[in-house]
Amino acid sequence: LIGKHRLSCRGNESEAAYTLEDSSVDHGSFLEFVLFLSKYDVCLQENINDCIEKSKMLHFSGQGRGLLITLLSKTTVNTVIDTMIASEVREAGMFSGQIDTTQDITSKDQCSVIVRYVTDCIHEKLLVLDDCKSSDGKYLLHLLMWVLNSCKIEIRKCIGNSTDGAANMQGQYKGFSAWLSTESPDQIHVWCYAHVLSLVLADTTKVNLSQDSHHRRLTVTLARIQENLGSKPEERVKAKAYTQSLLKYETVLTAQIFLRILKLTAPLSKYLQTSGMDILIDHHMVSGAQGELKKCVRDFDVKKTADHFVDWANDKLQELQQTDAITACKIQDHNVIHDTITDSMHCRFLISGTLYADFACLDPLRHKRL
Repeated sequence: LIGKHRLSCRGNESEAAYTLEDSSVDHGSFLEFVLFLSKYDVCLQENINDCIEKSKMLHFSGQGRGLLITLLSKTTVNTVIDTMIASEVREAGMFSGQIDTTQDITSKDQCSVIVRYVTDCIHEKLLVLDDCKSSDGKYLLHLLMWVLNSCKIEIRKCIGNSTDGAANMQGQYKGFSAWLSTESPDQIHVWCYAHVLSLVLADTTKVNLSQDSHHRRLTVTLARIQENLGSKPEERVKAKAYTQSLLKYETVLTAQIFLRILKLTAPLSKYLQTSGMDILIDHHMVSGAQGELKKCVRDFDVKKTADHFVDWANDKLQELQQTDAITACKIQDHNVIHDTITDSMHCRFLISGTLYADFACLDPLRHKRL
């Protein structure tokens, strides 16, 4: 019942047997359900009362719980949960692992280990959330092996892993995925497509552009500073100078280049974050987006768009700058940006594209057509 409603089994305090008679505190879902059921089961009620009395005697005598067996402790709860998940994984015969780290409010790294497997339906279960003493790939492998061994799950039955793109996760020689392959040679690394697309765009924005950093300031903020009579005179002068830099023709050209790229990649980005998406459609959309971007590689049509924008937005741009700006932008920005994004999409997406497209054959929605 607890699992069905996706509740946490345990609380974070008041789990000791001698505290169970205090109804004013939360003992966690498991113990609260047991206490509730005991109101309608005499045998269960007698057992709980017996456990409470023995636990109080041991606790207040300073002896600790010792060998008192209650079958209500956190050890029992954890064992039951681990056994249920492990038996399902063994029944499935294979599984994939997902592993990631994040910091809690005390800035301590916590590592989550999740298994994904299929029986009569798809399951995704959290096995452990544990303190992460190191972030290198080998340590993370040992952590995964320790978790699987405690659940009596064979690591060689792992057929895939899903992690982020950090070097400690998918480094070619010392990344977690590489170390995992030493224990399960047939496993395959699968990466979130939406995350990959974000990295593709990040690769593109790292290109050395012809503008300096001032050209990327937000015009709205600068305009407000200029109009704010309460601002210091030197701040308003600087804001005006930065705004003039943003109005340079090469800045407008670069903005139009990225606008065209984002128009081509936005539909793909939205679909990659859709629940129940079709992996074959994913593959086709990635290939299609790259194809459209390739058409733009040497197509400098953004100049027309930039000219229209200039006419609409600012008729005071210095026309003397335009000739040099066009040549510089075409060589240094436009060509480099489009070369970067097409190469990045090929490396990050399409190298494994055929494999992912083949996965579509396993989708039950396609079985009838196949």
